[in-house]
Amino acid sequence: MSTNNDYLNDLKAELSSYGKQLSKIQSEFKGKAVPHAEKAQKSLKAVLDEATESYSKLKDASEKEWEPLKKISVKAFENLKSSFSDVVEASSEKGEEYKKKVEAYSEEQAERISEYIGQNPLKSILFALGAGFIIGKITK
Repeated sequence: MSTNNDYLNDLKAELSSYGKQLSKIQSEFKGKAVPHAEKAQKSLKAVLDEATESYSKLKDASEKEWEPLKKISVKAFENLKSSFSDVVEASSEKGEEYKKKVEAYSEEQAERISEYIGQNPLKSILFALGAGFIIGKITK
């Protein structure tokens, strides 16, 4: 029976860990219009609820029910781990995608500025002097 209790304690710790991770994800995206993140959060919450329910049933199981319910809980926790891994992977991919877009946009804007300066050197110098003068006055 102590191995069953050890197993339950491990599952409880795992549930707690995933619950904290989900809370962190929810707080990071709270109030932000990120439809993919909301969908992922709801999906993770559903899988976490399923694993929690499975844990509760296993915890309350009799000796006779233990093994069949353990198999169900193993499957529920595998789904939980897989779901979190999928969300982390998808988030990483989205982050890389946004990073590439920002880099491309920055390069494009730097090229535009260089072209403008090349076509309008006098205006550019006067603008830089004016901006420097204003910034100097503000910072003194």
